[in-house]
Amino acid sequence: MDIELLLVSKVLQTGNLKEVIDNKITSDFFYTKSKPVYQYIMKHYQEYKQTPSIDSVKLEYPQFEPADNLEEPLQYYIDKVREKHKHNLISQGLDKIITNLENQDLEQAETDLYTLTSKVSTETKVTKDMNYAESADERWELYQHKKEHFGIDGIPIGILPIDQITGGAHAGELITILGQSGVGKTWALILVAKNAAENDYRVLFITKEMEPVQIALRLDSLMSGLPFDQIKKGLLGDTTNEENYRRFLEEKAKVRDNVVIIGDDGKGGVTDIQAKIDEHNPDLVLIDGSYLLIDEDGGKAQWEKARNITQALKRLARRFSIPCYNTTQAGRQVKRSAPPGQEDVGFTYAYSQDSDVLYSVYRSDDLKESGKMGWKLTKVRDGADMGHFILQWDFDDPSTFGQLFQEMGQEEIGEDDETIIY
Repeated sequence: MDIELLLVSKVLQTGNLKEVIDNKITSDFFYTKSKPVYQYIMKHYQEYKQTPSIDSVKLEYPQFEPADNLEEPLQYYIDKVREKHKHNLISQGLDKIITNLENQDLEQAETDLYTLTSKVSTETKVTKDMNYAESADERWELYQHKKEHFGIDGIPIGILPIDQITGGAHAGELITILGQSGVGKTWALILVAKNAAENDYRVLFITKEMEPVQIALRLDSLMSGLPFDQIKKGLLGDTTNEENYRRFLEEKAKVRDNVVIIGDDGKGGVTDIQAKIDEHNPDLVLIDGSYLLIDEDGGKAQWEKARNITQALKRLARRFSIPCYNTTQAGRQVKRSAPPGQEDVGFTYAYSQDSDVLYSVYRSDDLKESGKMGWKLTKVRDGADMGHFILQWDFDDPSTFGQLFQEMGQEEIGEDDETIIY
C-alpha cells in the first residue's frame, strides 16, 4: 500500500489541504514518486489559496493516477504518513549510530543519538504554532468576550463561581470528575450535559456503566423539573405532573436533537469514541466511567492501562479541539466525607497529571440527608485559585438541582471532620 499516494489522492478528493498543513506534513515526509506531486500541490495552494484539481495536477504530471476507494477519513492517512516518516527517520538514524559504534566512535554515536531523538520529536510531533504579533487582534477579541461573559470563554457548566475560576471547558482540555463509587459522578456529568445542551452545544455522552435510557431519564428529570424517582417508577402521581411530563417529551425533548447518548458494551476503547465523534461532530464529549475503557496500547499493569487511557483521551480532545469530560474512581482509602485529592485517584496518578481540570465530588451522610453535594476544584491547569463549594443535590427537587448552596472559599475539610450542612 502506497500510503503517500493515498494521502495525496485524499487531499485532492476532499480539497482539504489545510488540515494536512495544520498537521505539519511537509514534503520531507514523502519518499516515493508522490513527493513532486505533493510539492506541486503545496506550491499551487500558496499561490492560489486553494487545493488544485486533479486535472490541474495531471497537466503537470500526466503519469499521475490518483487512488480510489478512499474510505478512511483524511486524518487516518495523515497519521499513517507520519508513522512511516517516523519509522524512516529512526531506521536511518540508527544505521548511522551503529556505523559509528562499529568504528568505535562513541562520541559521534552519542551526538547522533541526541540529534536523532530531537529530530524525531521535532519533525513528527504536531505543535500549534502562533505568531505573537499576528495574533494580537485575536487576543483583544478574546479579552472582550471574557469581559462580556464574566470571564467565561469556554462551555459553562452553569455554576457561575466555578465557571469563573475555570473559564468554562475549553477546546483540547481533559476534565476529570473524581469521586467514590455512588457519590453522584454520573449525575454531575448529566448536569454538565444539561447545561451544555440548553446552551445549544452538541453533546456526545458515552455511558460505560448504564444503559442510554437511564441517562435519558435523568436528563428528562433535570430538564423538566420533575422528580427522577417518580419518572423512573412511573409514579408521578397526579395527572398534572403526568401531563407536564408528556408535554415536555412532545414539545421539548423531541426537538432537543443536540444530545447523543452512546451505550458501551464494555469492549470499547478510545478509537470507538473517535469514530462516534466523526459521526456526530459534537462540541464536547462526556465519558462516564473512563477507567472502564479498553486500553488499546496494551498496558500490562492496571496503572499502565489507566495511564494509556488518560493520554489517549487527552490526544483525542486536542485532535478534535473539543473538551473531553470523564469520570473515574477515587481510591478505596478515601473517606466519603471529604474531597479526594490528586493523589487519591484510583489505579494511577495519570488522571491528575493529564487532566487540565480535576473536580473532586463527595457526599457525607450529613450532605446526603440535607440534599447537598461537596464539589471541590482540586486542579486547574491555568493555576487559578481553587474553589470549594456545596451544591444543591436533592433528587426530589430538580428545579434547584446543581445550584450553588454555599461557597467555602479556601476552607479545607479535615480528614476526620464531618461536613454538617443545615
